[in-house]
Amino acid sequence: MSYSIKSFFAMLLPKFFWKRYKFTILFGSSIVTMLWLLSTLKNIASLKSGDVFSDPVPVQRFFGSQFTKYNIRKPIPETWLQRTKCPACFGEDFCQAIKREELVLTVDKMFVPEVANFAFGTYRNENVVVKRLGTNHYFDVYDQFICGNTTKVSEGCDVGDTAWRSYIGSQNAMLISELETAYKFVGKPPGHLTNNLCLTPKLLKEMEHLYSRLRDSITVQERAVMYTSMLINYEAILGKYLTAKHSDKWKFPMYYGACGRIVIEEHGGIPLARYTAAPWKMRAALGLQLLRMIEDFVAKDAEWLIIYPDIRYPNFAVDKDGYVLAIDLDNVMIIDKKNVENYIKNVEVPEYCNGDCFRSLAQGFQSDLSQRPQHCAKVSLLAKDLMYAMLCQKIFSDSSDHKGYHMFDNKKTSVRQERGLLHSPPEDTVYFQQLLNECVAQTGPDGRHEAVSQIKSFLEKFALTSN
Repeated sequence: MSYSIKSFFAMLLPKFFWKRYKFTILFGSSIVTMLWLLSTLKNIASLKSGDVFSDPVPVQRFFGSQFTKYNIRKPIPETWLQRTKCPACFGEDFCQAIKREELVLTVDKMFVPEVANFAFGTYRNENVVVKRLGTNHYFDVYDQFICGNTTKVSEGCDVGDTAWRSYIGSQNAMLISELETAYKFVGKPPGHLTNNLCLTPKLLKEMEHLYSRLRDSITVQERAVMYTSMLINYEAILGKYLTAKHSDKWKFPMYYGACGRIVIEEHGGIPLARYTAAPWKMRAALGLQLLRMIEDFVAKDAEWLIIYPDIRYPNFAVDKDGYVLAIDLDNVMIIDKKNVENYIKNVEVPEYCNGDCFRSLAQGFQSDLSQRPQHCAKVSLLAKDLMYAMLCQKIFSDSSDHKGYHMFDNKKTSVRQERGLLHSPPEDTVYFQQLLNECVAQTGPDGRHEAVSQIKSFLEKFALTSN
């Protein structure tokens, strides 16, 4: 501490007070000075980064914490786990962490375990989401299927003991032809298991390796767990697969594991819809991230293509670092690029695709199963068009013509209440809306892709950067 600062405090404070507390005062001022220097050095370092998304969106500085109201700590309800029904479950790799009480729910006073299907929690100081994937109805039907048509679960069938000796643990259960029609075993309608529609032996084998302790083979119990995940809710198996194989390519929440009939995932962050009130530059940066996400889904991996067919506000969040995550994996499709190459030459694709074209894509999966490979090839060719159109309609546009339009059934649904993320641009409002209109429904060949290119250029002029 310099002599001038000592003199300053000596003159400012009464003599007896200075004499008695001078060491405390000097120590405290030294700490404050040190913290200020550290903060300054941190800010200088952040300015040196050249990556446009190195400090993409200052989430906490704009909204504060999203967890303030979830302050009641509770253990995982036993009725959620149902571990005794394993291997008719999502797995048991996270059960030891729960037993050690490393995972604790953080809920509000309105939390009712019997009704809730998810809850927030903390695991090793990280915010997580605990999900009950699958409704009670689907699991009841599934349990009865396991126990057989003649034995009711309520009359003494032990699901856990029966599962590994039942059909779900057999090799036949993992045949692609069987998985394509497995929806009937849980009372779901045809085409509901979207994720199974373009499944290939190569993808199936990669997923089997995740469940197998011995990489060259999978046990009956492990197969039963994998089958349950594929049938009840694909999010369990996709979260596991994407975290293990592709976390460096695509923006999805980290999958931590499963215990019984729950899974634990990274908390995605603040809902994207809340950012409609953010400044334009922040929204422009988020818009660029969403466009880049779609490009990555299609082109980031040489072997696999992601189709995210449910693009809407509830399925996206912004994490603590300011990055957009796709937080719902329920309908995600993974396409094997090498496999569809064999069928692309025999597929006819229209010059441009809008509502009727997209509807025919969705309906095609419910037609002849023998044409499924050709249909997967067609979907892969139109994947970027589909995702761009849905992004512009469901999230970007603030037009009343787009808010209530349902792309797959050509009729108005309940009108979206949230504003479009890219509402109120600072300039060229009419021109920018024309670009969004062309993105939703193109008027000529390649019109959508040209519009998306112009939207990107428009947003890049305003997006937040680190310098």
